[in-house]
Amino acid sequence: MTDSRSAADVQISLLGGFAVTVSGESVEDHWRLRKAKTLVKLLALAPGHRLHRDTVMDRLWPDIERGAAANNLHQIVYTIRHMMGPESITLNDDVVRLCPTGGLRVDIDLFEQTAAGARRTGDIGALQHALQLWTGPLLPEDRYADWVIEDREDSPKPMRQ
Repeated sequence: MTDSRSAADVQISLLGGFAVTVSGESVEDHWRLRKAKTLVKLLALAPGHRLHRDTVMDRLWPDIERGAAANNLHQIVYTIRHMMGPESITLNDDVVRLCPTGGLRVDIDLFEQTAAGARRTGDIGALQHALQLWTGPLLPEDRYADWVIEDREDSPKPMRQ
C-alpha cells in the first residue's frame, strides 16, 4: 500500500477475524510489525477509536522504559500510516486516534448499534438483521489477550483453562 492513500474509506473487521480494507482494497496480512496490527485492533475496539498514548504504551509495552515505549509507539504509527494511508492514524496532544478525519467503519460498532436499536424496538426483522451482522467471535486469533475485551463494556471475560 502506498502513502498516497487516505483513510477516507477504511473498513475494519473484528468479528470472525481481523481484516482491514482501505478504499475497497485489502490491506495484506503482512504487517511489518505485529504491534502495529495490535494497535489498530486496540483503537478499533476503543470508545471513539482513540486512546491516550500512556494507555497504549502500558498495554503494548508494560515492562519497558517509557522513552523506549514512546519510540516504539512512533515506529508503529509510522508503519500503520504506510500500510493504511497517511490519514489513518494520528498522535496529537498525547492521544492516538484511528481515522480522525472520518470514513472508518468497524463491524462490531455496526453490530452493536443495530442490535441496540433492534432491542429497543423489539422488531423481529431488525433483530434478524443484527444477527446477520454477527459474522463470528470477536478476534478469535486474540481471544485470550486481555486487551481484546478490556474496553468492551458488555463482553464477558474469556474462560481460561
